[in-house]
Amino acid sequence: MAACGAAATLRPTASCRITVWLLTALLAPVQSVAATDRGDEPAQRDGAVLQTIVVTATRQPRELREVAATVTLIDGDRLQRDMVFDLRDLARSVPALQVESGGSRFGTSGFRVRGIGGNRVTTLLDGVPLGDRFAVGSYSDSGRDLLSLGMVSSMEVLRGPASTLYGSKALGGVVAIRTFNPDELLDEQRGWAGAATLAHAGHRDQVALGANLALGDHTTGLLLSGGRISGSEVRTSAGGVRDPQREIRESMMLRYTHETQAGQRVRASLQGWQGSRETDLRSVLGSGRFATTQQLLGDDDDRHWRAILDGEWQAESSGVQVSWRSYLHGSRVVQDTDERRGVGSAEVRLQRRFDFAQNAAGVGADVRHDPWLLGDTTWRFAWGTELRLGRLSQFRDGRQTTLATGATSSILLGERFPLRDFPESRTLEGAVYMHQEIEPAAWPLTLLLGLRHERYRLSARPDEIFREGAPNVDTVDVNDQYWTPKLAVIWQFSEAMSGFAQYVRGYRSPPFSDVNIGLDIPAFNVRALPNPDLSAETSDGLEAGLRLVSEATQWNVAVFNTWYRDFIVSRAPLGPDPQSGVLLFQSRNLDRARIAGVEFGVQHQPRWLQQRMTLELGGIWLHARSDESSNAISLVDPAQLMAAAAYALRPALALRFSATAVRGCIASEQPQGFRAGGHALLDLTADWQLRASTRVRMGVFNLADREAWRWSEVIGRTATDPMLPQLSLPGRYVAVTVQQTW
Repeated sequence: MAACGAAATLRPTASCRITVWLLTALLAPVQSVAATDRGDEPAQRDGAVLQTIVVTATRQPRELREVAATVTLIDGDRLQRDMVFDLRDLARSVPALQVESGGSRFGTSGFRVRGIGGNRVTTLLDGVPLGDRFAVGSYSDSGRDLLSLGMVSSMEVLRGPASTLYGSKALGGVVAIRTFNPDELLDEQRGWAGAATLAHAGHRDQVALGANLALGDHTTGLLLSGGRISGSEVRTSAGGVRDPQREIRESMMLRYTHETQAGQRVRASLQGWQGSRETDLRSVLGSGRFATTQQLLGDDDDRHWRAILDGEWQAESSGVQVSWRSYLHGSRVVQDTDERRGVGSAEVRLQRRFDFAQNAAGVGADVRHDPWLLGDTTWRFAWGTELRLGRLSQFRDGRQTTLATGATSSILLGERFPLRDFPESRTLEGAVYMHQEIEPAAWPLTLLLGLRHERYRLSARPDEIFREGAPNVDTVDVNDQYWTPKLAVIWQFSEAMSGFAQYVRGYRSPPFSDVNIGLDIPAFNVRALPNPDLSAETSDGLEAGLRLVSEATQWNVAVFNTWYRDFIVSRAPLGPDPQSGVLLFQSRNLDRARIAGVEFGVQHQPRWLQQRMTLELGGIWLHARSDESSNAISLVDPAQLMAAAAYALRPALALRFSATAVRGCIASEQPQGFRAGGHALLDLTADWQLRASTRVRMGVFNLADREAWRWSEVIGRTATDPMLPQLSLPGRYVAVTVQQTW
């Protein structure tokens, strides 16, 4: 099946004011990246063959033609070229990468690759995984926000199962994000460099500021980065009742790097980002469970920090290179909801709080050995190990106040607060992996063998709060282990053209929020049951592809078929309890599911235009089957086609026109849900190098002002959901960025 604070303080400002921003921006600094305008531009030239260096597919630097997987490299300049302000904007650049949504209040909640999401795509920031997303009910969603994208040097998207190298949460793929190092900004002729950015986007009245300051030389460097972005609710293409919103996000990073004469590199990083979001949820008032609600306000805050010490060490005498890392990570999400509704003849005020915290500590190492000859065959061997300790804690609190009398109660709509939806939990993840490459001299091929052994332990620690809220839940611990093999072959047909085929096993342990959940909402006649018998998800993936990388043309095509067993459907409906009539939900395993598809990409520079024009074409088509057609795995993203043409009018001025066409969802794919129609979006951007140190970009997006939705943001919603207009894509809007370097 192919798929498819108070309201008075939330006044949005005017949407464009482009001239004012341009004049102001020319006086202000912005971040600049010394890179090309092509997202997949290689790092170096080798005759007529261009070399694109990627790391994620093998955990070590490799040319793209040496990788048996589909990988997309997005450099920092491409993010700026496409004016990517937040995660949703990434979908404009990568057809196979979508972003999941938590609704108009909670924003983005994670990545979705080849139709697979829901904490099944590992997101790495400088080699360290981000925390998990947890959502419950209509008032709580931890999301998965990142630091400012203006600090990003590059991103790699590895599509398909990657558990052999990245473990349990890489069942769908990996998104690896890398931030700047000082030497990427430093000028060799002096000991410092500065860069800054000012940007404005009309779809959310966003104002983004960013700055970098680098000090040092080629051996020792210090980098200080900061960013701030503010905005309002999205000016959506579908109109409807808007949910006024004000959001502010701030990020900072301090990084020190040092390289010794012996070739050892050490890097220390402190990163932190925080956000606050105030939302007046007007679109849902008077409908469904909010039929008697007169006002619903959300005040959400999140804080994230991490300390990373990593580096590289090599011993020339033994031919061993080691990349190592250690880290501490912490995050906390606090979401307050203030609701006023009528209960009988009385008017009450309901105040709720959701508090979700994650902390982790980990170490890891990747060891590479120099190649050696055995007969006429070259062998390359690498191995690594990882250990991660995690702690998760969550609780909800609430108070109900009868406005006429001032009487208060800790019971809201039948729930007695405070309570926990799952017990405090500890996790331990440990793994050892190996990766072998075999290159026989008699054949133009490389055989790749990989194997990972991973142990996962979940320890539940129920306290009095959890016991009082879920007295009938018997918590269990999970002690799981699994082997994930990989077998692949790369055939080099010529210097420019290669093909690959791979088999890879995927694996995901039962998550904490499915095993021991205890949720009971009497007012809505709903109860979520734990499932201590959940099995780990597994997958078996086959993929084959061809790619060509030459000076004028790059193209790739891949076909894939992945079979999933015991896929976990979180809180699936079981129907009413025969004795009490309560609607029961429980996470459970599907027996079998399958996702197959084709994706391709083409980039060409006509020689007769002396490389002044770049043409691009890319697309993806997915087909899915599962035990139950109503489950999310069967509702994969619809077919998508992207095309673009960029032309340099002169060396300092270039234009780029892009079009995105998405197939609509037909009735048989989601008979009782919202069926997003097909759409075609047109965008136009201009890039103007005013002088060597000043660059201006301007874009007009959704030129035709089309009404459209991204499937990943509305999947599973009913056709009568009042929030649907708020989840549509922005209407026509203008964005401007200015960059200044010193």
